Amino acid sequence: MTPPLLDISNVSKFFQKNQVLHQVSLSVSKNEIVGLVGPNGVGKTTMMRLALSTLKPDEGVIKRYQQTKNQKNSSRLGYMPELSPLFETYKVEPYLRLISKIKKIPDSYGSEEIERVITQFDLTEIRARTLGHLSKGTKQRVGLAQAFLGAPDLVLLDEPFSGLDPIQSKEIKDIVVSASKKAGILLSTHSIHDVVTLCDRAYLLNQSKIFKLDIANCNEDKLTSQIIDLIKGKGE
Repeated sequence: MTPPLLDISNVSKFFQKNQVLHQVSLSVSKNEIVGLVGPNGVGKTTMMRLALSTLKPDEGVIKRYQQTKNQKNSSRLGYMPELSPLFETYKVEPYLRLISKIKKIPDSYGSEEIERVITQFDLTEIRARTLGHLSKGTKQRVGLAQAFLGAPDLVLLDEPFSGLDPIQSKEIKDIVVSASKKAGILLSTHSIHDVVTLCDRAYLLNQSKIFKLDIANCNEDKLTSQIIDLIKGKGE
């Protein structure tokens, strides 16, 4: 049996005396979008940082498995934070070249890979434009391009649709769904609509605990009721 790309098992995290996560477990496998839903400030970004290994758990185990043998990207991991740290004075293509070097993608492959994400994320016409002059939606596309640069097995997206208008949001969501055909994606969101329309599986994070959601054949109203029951302690 192929192991998941990401396996978080019974993880707890404290910040001083405040317990942010209590024995949470989730997994992400290839070719699926797994949603992590919950209100702002509930610990979703902390989960992302733990998965990235920029934070260490106080309890529990986090494992990442590489499933691609062709080592074109040393990390095999992509990440788009909620506030993407774009270098505002850079132009799009030089910025992607910088990210390619940070990811340690070999020069022999880097140029080809940059061209791939420029095409995939519809950046051809703005490749020479300065990042600071781009719209919010276009910056999000650049942020996604750098996350998927190097063809990572696992991609972590933290509120990638936040602040977008409906047209921009649909464009970005279509790109994410297409990209999930070659990677596993952990999607952090506060939107029930995103969970219903995009995710193959989903979890609710609330008051430091995690709950698996039943999203099969589920609409927004049913999922909302399910989440309310879990928050009130009726669905545990």
